[in-house]
Amino acid sequence: MTLHKSLLATLLCATTLLACGDNNNADADDKPAPQPDRYPELVAADPLALEAVELGLGLHHGESIALAGEKAENLKLARELFPHAMLQIQSYDELTHQYGEYTYFRADSENPDSAITFINTPKKGEMGPRTGDLRDELDTALARAGAKKFDSQSVVIDVWRTNREWYVRWDGLLDQNINTQGIGPYGMGREEMVDDLLQELEKVAEDVRPRYMIIGTEMELLWSKDMMQEGIARGEWSGFLAFYQDAVQRIKSASPETKVGVGINWDRFATQVAPAFASLEMRELEEGEEVSRDEMLDRAFRDLLLPLITWGDVLTLQSYATPDAENAWYYQWLRRLPELYMVDPGVVWYSISSPIQGSASSQAQRNYMESFLEWNGGVNVEAIYWERLMNIDGSNGANQQLAGRCKSMVEDASKGFRLPRERCFDGLFDSVFQPKPILTGFQVGFE
Repeated sequence: MTLHKSLLATLLCATTLLACGDNNNADADDKPAPQPDRYPELVAADPLALEAVELGLGLHHGESIALAGEKAENLKLARELFPHAMLQIQSYDELTHQYGEYTYFRADSENPDSAITFINTPKKGEMGPRTGDLRDELDTALARAGAKKFDSQSVVIDVWRTNREWYVRWDGLLDQNINTQGIGPYGMGREEMVDDLLQELEKVAEDVRPRYMIIGTEMELLWSKDMMQEGIARGEWSGFLAFYQDAVQRIKSASPETKVGVGINWDRFATQVAPAFASLEMRELEEGEEVSRDEMLDRAFRDLLLPLITWGDVLTLQSYATPDAENAWYYQWLRRLPELYMVDPGVVWYSISSPIQGSASSQAQRNYMESFLEWNGGVNVEAIYWERLMNIDGSNGANQQLAGRCKSMVEDASKGFRLPRERCFDGLFDSVFQPKPILTGFQVGFE
């Protein structure tokens, strides 16, 4: 998306809050014309209609083949409800060195590659081969279920370790402490890493020809992790921006029709990054002057996210929130983009879900989806992807106790994955292959 020079000039006026234009119309007292309210009250809009957007589903290694083996009719149902697929790929799949080919759900009868295979051949864990593994798995599972292939496939590349402390080591050398503890001596300033990742991204784009390709997920973590904790490394942001510009060019050269974006958790960006970013500018304020939440979000969006839209094609966002209606204000804020910045990108919710701590509270995810559709009323939403097909293996143990892969990823400190417990419960089906309330909600359209 390229902005015309005249639009850029107008955008500069808008974002700096300057009165631009012909000064010959000033009144006799040379008083500046009053400025319109930058954040006027929004007119209420009807909830977003599911039939008005592309509806898709996130897929992870092991889920589809396990469901096809145990409840093939449920995989077929998921395919009918969700015509589009979002392949969830780690830039290097660190889980393979522990669990082998099927990382999030065991499917031993399929004779998958073992962990030792990936340890001995590290290149098998790179994003290109792992994207191929997931596509092959999906083809096999859908054929077994008697289901059609998805209408389109998209890809999101997660560059973080599972524990979210730093980037996953890109070359598969995972037997070093630098891959699991703290910030490693590599990043977007390391030429070898950047070159390898760009090459892999171009190959994935060429092989898949994805509808959407999301470079990074939760990249706002560089700025802020929570209200009381600074982000991972703010200085990495400029390096990531340079990497992203190169990535867009490489992807477009391989697959011109692919729409490219950067994955941002909108809840964290609006409630944590925006205040943190605004605090850096507080020295500009006069004593006693306050910054509204709208202006905080405006400043952060203008400086951090607007460039991503101009270099890419779409605004790719993640939603991970409770059903509480107070979250609505910053979702509705997305309706302001055309007026604030003279751009109106399609919003792709590449991953949505609601955090719960166990299967007993799974109704909350259906409640969240009802709220989510209300929050997005009037927003230019292009596509929505639910986060994952299945709860992670072992998440539906007796008495809400974790077991299997879920327990290992969440509680086993020796492995260092430290997956948040709630991430085990993001599926449409539980780990004993039964539909959850969120799935039945999609069946009836949340009526």
